[in-house]
Amino acid sequence: MHNQCVHQKKQLCVGCGVCAGICDAIQMKSDSFGFYYPDINTEKCVHCGKCVSVCPMLLCDEKRMELEKECWKNQKISYRMETGYYRGAYEGEIARYRPTSASGGFCTALLIELLKRSLVQSIYCARQKHNVEHFFVSERITTSEELKKSSGSAYYPIEISQTLRSIRQNDEKTAIVCLPCQATAIRLAMQKDKRLRDRIVFIIGLVCGGIPGKSMVEYIASDLNIDKQQITRITFREKDKGIRCNNCQIKFYCGENEIAVSRFHGESFGFVYLNHILHNRGCDTCTDIFAEQADAVFGDAWFDENKPNEMGTSICITRNLVLDQIMKDIGAGASNIDRMILAQSNVGLINRKKRLSYYYKKYYKQHGYVIDTNDEKTPNKKTYIRVFLNEILADRNRKSWLLYKANRISFNQLKKKWRQNILLKKKAKL
Repeated sequence: MHNQCVHQKKQLCVGCGVCAGICDAIQMKSDSFGFYYPDINTEKCVHCGKCVSVCPMLLCDEKRMELEKECWKNQKISYRMETGYYRGAYEGEIARYRPTSASGGFCTALLIELLKRSLVQSIYCARQKHNVEHFFVSERITTSEELKKSSGSAYYPIEISQTLRSIRQNDEKTAIVCLPCQATAIRLAMQKDKRLRDRIVFIIGLVCGGIPGKSMVEYIASDLNIDKQQITRITFREKDKGIRCNNCQIKFYCGENEIAVSRFHGESFGFVYLNHILHNRGCDTCTDIFAEQADAVFGDAWFDENKPNEMGTSICITRNLVLDQIMKDIGAGASNIDRMILAQSNVGLINRKKRLSYYYKKYYKQHGYVIDTNDEKTPNKKTYIRVFLNEILADRNRKSWLLYKANRISFNQLKKKWRQNILLKKKAKL
C-alpha cells in the first residue's frame, strides 16, 4: 500500500531521489512537467520496504520530532516552532562573495571554509550543465574556485540519487547542500546505511517554499520567444544595479552575448512562481521551511530594511557547534540576531505552509493516499473546500500545459486559461 502511495500516486512525492540513492531497483525519471519520480524495476524489487522507510513525506510529526531530538541531543541547543532547533541565527553579508551569490554570500563563505579547514574533502551541490534536458544537477566539488562558480539559486528540480551513490563509493568526508525534504530523507538514510553515516559530515540546508518543475523555465523561455534548445546558460536571482532584491530576475543566455530577462514582479517569472502554477504538489503537504534536519540552513533576509538593497542579504540558522563557530569567524558582516526576528522575516511563507499542509494531508488521506500522521485536529470546512478547488485548478493548469506542448493550443490561449484559473482562486481567497 505504501509503495502504491509513493510511486503510483504522484501527489505526495517530492522527487528528492533518496529512495533511488539507496536502492538499485529504483531509478529517477522525469515526467512531462519536469518533475522527478521513482521508477521501480519490479524484477529487481524484493519488497524490503527500504524506499518507504526513507521517504520524508511519510514521516509523521511525532517521528519527525524524534529524529530531530536524536540529531541534536549532544548539541545543547534550543527549539522554536517556526524554525526548529537552533544554536545561532545570523543576518548579513560577505562582501567578497555577495555579487555572485543569490543573497549575501553566507552559504558560499561557509562551504569554502569547510574545504580550507579540511573538515571535508568534497561538497555536493547544484551545478549548471549545458544540457537542455537537465539544466541543473547535483555534483561533486573539491575546490573553492568551483564553489564560487556554482554559487547562486536554482529554481529547478534536482534529485540526489546519483549524489548518494557517489558518496557511498568515495571514501572521503563530505558535505551535501540540499532542500529540507532531502535533508530529512538523508537523515533517515544515514540511519539505515553505515557508509552514508560515516561519510556525510555536514548537511547544509536551504530555506524552501516549494519547487517548480522544469516546465517553469520552459514557460518563461516561451514568453521571451526563446527556443529552449538554444539556451546555453540560465541564472536565477540575477543582480542588477537599481533592481531591488525582492524583484530579482532570471536571465537566459543564448550564446555568449544574447541575453533575455524576465523579472519577478509583473512578468512571467513571478507569474508562474508566485501562483504555484507548475509547482510540485508534494510541497503542499510539507511544513519544513528551515531544513530542520540540517546542520545549518541558509536563505534570504526579507526584513523591510533589506528590501531596497539590490545586492541581497543572507540569513542563517546553525544547529552544529563547529558550523556556528565558523559563522562567527567568517566576518563582521555575520551579526547574531534574535530567532523570532528571523522567523518574522519569512512569516508569509511560514503561515502559508503551516496553514495549508494539514488540509492537503486530510484531502489526500480521504482520497486513498497513505499518510502517516497523528494530527487529529478538526478541519476547517471552508479551507478544506478551497484546497479541493485548488486541486481541480492545478489539474486544469497542467492539462492546458500539455495541450500547449502538443501544439493543440497557442501560447496566448495558455496564458488566458491560466489567468482565468488564478481569478477563480482569488475569488475563493485561497
